[in-house]
Amino acid sequence: MIKFFYGEDEFSIAKEIQKLKVGLKSEEIGLQKSPEEIIERINSKSLFDEKEVIILTEVLKNFSTEQFKNLTKALKEADQEKILLFLEKVAPTKKIKDFFEKEGEIKTFSKPGSQNLITFIKNQVADLDSEISPLAAERLATFVGPNYWQLEEEIKKIVLYKKGGSSDNKSIQVSDIDLLVKSNFEANIFELLDAIAEKNKRKGIRLLNKFLDSGENEMYIFSMILRQFRNIAIAKFEPNIKKEELAKRAGVHPYVAQKSIQQARGFSKQEIIEIYKTLIRVDLELKSENSPKQSLIKIIV
Repeated sequence: MIKFFYGEDEFSIAKEIQKLKVGLKSEEIGLQKSPEEIIERINSKSLFDEKEVIILTEVLKNFSTEQFKNLTKALKEADQEKILLFLEKVAPTKKIKDFFEKEGEIKTFSKPGSQNLITFIKNQVADLDSEISPLAAERLATFVGPNYWQLEEEIKKIVLYKKGGSSDNKSIQVSDIDLLVKSNFEANIFELLDAIAEKNKRKGIRLLNKFLDSGENEMYIFSMILRQFRNIAIAKFEPNIKKEELAKRAGVHPYVAQKSIQQARGFSKQEIIEIYKTLIRVDLELKSENSPKQSLIKIIV
């Protein structure tokens, strides 16, 4: 069996590999093996007719045209008890794609978009025979961000907590997320910008104190606010921009871009101009004054 997986969604690829490896012997081969060694390994017979999985990660770049011809011949004649899985990050060339489509299976794993983050959370919760409210799903997405490995672990923890509780309501709520999930600092910047947009000074100062109490550096906090506010400004002054374009331009995940577009609705263009003036003053103060906390508070108030 011949398979070819490619794309940037490492989480989904890893899950697919886990399924393939269940109960089977497996071996991983990388660039440390030469094309000749790889072909020899493919040609080798499994002992005792064992079914095995051989995972070949980004090895095709080392194959010349002639070596690739030899590889395709070996793959066609390979032991049917072998699962031969080729992993690549980039899309295959036409020659490679044509071969794998004809002789095996080729599958694309694209980076999940922002809406897929919420869908992922809901599906993971459902797989564990539980439920989550829409607001709680959004809260969890905001707290953790597009870290699918951490999301999976957080969801397992929350579901276990809910099933072991005394309440009849087993559906995950916002209060459960606040109680059990330690939010990532970068994801929490969204919440701080929401507080600024809502003119909620008390919430903003509470979040700022939380950052400082956890040991975050003032300049780092400022740089994160500045970076996210720059995304918001782009979204505000270019109202028709799509999240994919903003993500590419700003170098952020589409989820972050979507949040920026949403947050931009909370500011007028004049407010953004005034906040930028404040950011310039705070930048100068942070580099010269002895009270950086007071300088950061100016952004909030």
